[in-house]
Amino acid sequence: SRYPIFWIPAFTLFAALPFNYLRQSKLLCGIGTVVVAVVTCFQISQVYARPPSYINGFDKAAKYVLSHSKSPTVFVDGYREAFFVYFMRAFDPTRSMYVLRGHKILTSSIFGGKKNLKVHADSNEDIQEIFDKYGIEYIVVENEDRSAGAHIHQKLREFLNSGPFKLEKQIPIQSNVRRDTGLKLNIYRYLNAKPISKNYLEIRLPAVGHTIRGYIRHDRKIQNLSFKRL
Repeated sequence: SRYPIFWIPAFTLFAALPFNYLRQSKLLCGIGTVVVAVVTCFQISQVYARPPSYINGFDKAAKYVLSHSKSPTVFVDGYREAFFVYFMRAFDPTRSMYVLRGHKILTSSIFGGKKNLKVHADSNEDIQEIFDKYGIEYIVVENEDRSAGAHIHQKLREFLNSGPFKLEKQIPIQSNVRRDTGLKLNIYRYLNAKPISKNYLEIRLPAVGHTIRGYIRHDRKIQNLSFKRL
């Protein structure tokens, strides 16, 4: 929903243009004023008529990981994974932990979905290699895969249920958004967790055609960022 913001200047321009012509006639200007007042009142009434959307559960998952993880990195995968990132930042203002997102590490796309989708892992071995490189101990996933056809996200869930992982906690998601009802957050612990072996993280950014590389220091802070072409 944030992408339409780019069109707001054009929308406001076209919305204002009629008044430039209506002001030449008092009658038309009066009619236009009445129309604007009616539309404004309708919009305000809709604000109070529609209940605000909410979703609960990601805050509990973030608190659990922060209180149990011995590793400075956590892996999250799901349609609403950004909510988990938000609460990790809210409860960890010193940013002592890195959050790796499945839709940046396993796959990446420009605007989500299948459009310009790039898959960066194909097998359980690829997933385990990522966990080992970045010292992943805890993995947080939505119990259902809603990744619009990228098979690696479903393969991740199958691997978590059959590989060297333990399901430590399951948190029901509470929401009044239909597509989120009935979902659960599963928190797994990687039983073969290893220390971080890679001192930098690469994130592909298809929208701008670059890869961003952040170097990790021992104090868990981003040292510097560099950019290179994909």
